[in-house]
Amino acid sequence: MIKNETTLTNATALEHIFDISRNSGFSEDFILAAEPYVDYLQQHFHLTGTAKEIAIQYAVMALTIEEDTAITKRDIARHANITNISMLGFSSLIEKMRSIGVLRHCSLYLRGEASIGYSATPECQTAVMDDVSFVALDYSKWTSIQILMQINRWIKITHRHSEYYDMMLDNIQHLLKNTKHLELTRQVLGLDLDAHHRMFFLTAACFQILRHCHAIGPEQYEDIMVEYYDLNSMCEDIDEGTDPLAKLGLLENDTTDGIANRGSYCLTEFALNTVLKDCSYKILSRQQNRNVKKNGMITPEDIAVKTLYYNDREGEQVARLHDMLQPGRYQKVEQCLKESGLRTGFCILLYGNKPGTGKTETVLQLCRQTGHPIMQVRMSDIRSKWVGESEKHVQSIFDRYKTLVTESRKHDTPLPVLLLNEADALMGSRRASNDMSSADKMENTIQNIILQNMEDLDGIMVATTNLTKNLDRAMARRWIMTIHFDAPSLPARASIFRSMLSELSEQQAMTLASEFPTFAGGQIENVTRRFKLESALYDIPFGLDTLRRICREEGIETEGPRSIGFNR
Repeated sequence: MIKNETTLTNATALEHIFDISRNSGFSEDFILAAEPYVDYLQQHFHLTGTAKEIAIQYAVMALTIEEDTAITKRDIARHANITNISMLGFSSLIEKMRSIGVLRHCSLYLRGEASIGYSATPECQTAVMDDVSFVALDYSKWTSIQILMQINRWIKITHRHSEYYDMMLDNIQHLLKNTKHLELTRQVLGLDLDAHHRMFFLTAACFQILRHCHAIGPEQYEDIMVEYYDLNSMCEDIDEGTDPLAKLGLLENDTTDGIANRGSYCLTEFALNTVLKDCSYKILSRQQNRNVKKNGMITPEDIAVKTLYYNDREGEQVARLHDMLQPGRYQKVEQCLKESGLRTGFCILLYGNKPGTGKTETVLQLCRQTGHPIMQVRMSDIRSKWVGESEKHVQSIFDRYKTLVTESRKHDTPLPVLLLNEADALMGSRRASNDMSSADKMENTIQNIILQNMEDLDGIMVATTNLTKNLDRAMARRWIMTIHFDAPSLPARASIFRSMLSELSEQQAMTLASEFPTFAGGQIENVTRRFKLESALYDIPFGLDTLRRICREEGIETEGPRSIGFNR
């Protein structure tokens, strides 16, 4: 019977087994005490053997995760307080764990001599952290983009927890060892680089290819490699052209401003065209970036980084949309639809009755993260141009977008996203009355043009609106995904307050979030701007009462929804 434990997880069950197995000698008492936790873990890991063998395997698993580094058989013997000779009798159990992908071999250097150690595989770590069932990955079907995406996840973890750097190096070595069927892996392993230089290169690849940063600087690599004592000299050597990364022609100084920026590095054309050539993705060249900007587009590099907070349901849907737009994955989904004889255009609707919930900013951040440039159309700018040539003007939007998509496919770069803000201004319900005015007929024609272009769309269109009741019902089947944005929950509001006003404590942020339950992110941003403005003009000190006053003044009632169409 499990005492004082209301809800077990993989992590807590292993923690109990770790404690029970310490100095246990792997005795029968240990087997009996560990039984309820073993029963729980067996639901997720399904290890095989006798009751004693299974309990010992979980004790070894717990030790590898607790130590957070590679361990030896001697470490296991010392933990359980058994002799090294006795431990040799359990060698087959450890090899069994390795054969099913729970453990892996690691190279260790003890007293100057090479030795074999063991550590938990990334899949085992994931099962423990996420409290899910262990699944040994089939690396034979991985792609190069998946390799970079996995490394990118580890980079994000290490960015927050630098102590995981050494484990990340081990994880990457394990990943490369199991994906030698890929050109990327063969190229990377073929480079004459130590683990730290390889990490630096792969960091640059992840930031430029997946996160679409034009270059990486200290703010990217220092937080990841902070414990690597020789980082400064590495950067100095790259700047001087004497480091292996420079000698091999993999990295070069960023020269966007016309001069070589020391400490800021870009992947070279050689690296992109050889080592990374099978990533099924091409970075926009500097000239292509200039062309995109010249055409009035928003490039991923133009978008400022902004942290957004979602309610649980919204967050899950946005995460799925993010995955769908990832380079490589988007092309795969598009090809799957094409082979099935289905429409390949992606029409996505972000809607909600409350403004300021982050619909437009979500599109911007998704495109920044996945590398898609944006053709943004503001409905308020179009309305004044509808008189006379309105139908032609609406059609010209889609014609221009089609041209941009064709150009993008020609250069094999991420497709642009057609962003229609305040889409209800164009996508109103069609009139069915026989006695229609000329304005009604023109609006119906516009709706038909839009519906037909959505049907024939080649690319990605995202529409945002606060007035879904006014959208034509015929559009319902044309949205491949719809995401409803509610007002932020209490925890989300508190997080938004804290992200914008770092002076707030967690308790103060929660207090404001509770006192102003109708606030969305846009209103909280306005409060922040107003506070910063008053502080700069009148030297007003930070205080909760001041913020309450500004919040009350911000919380004015807005007008109700207006009818769409022309004012008559």
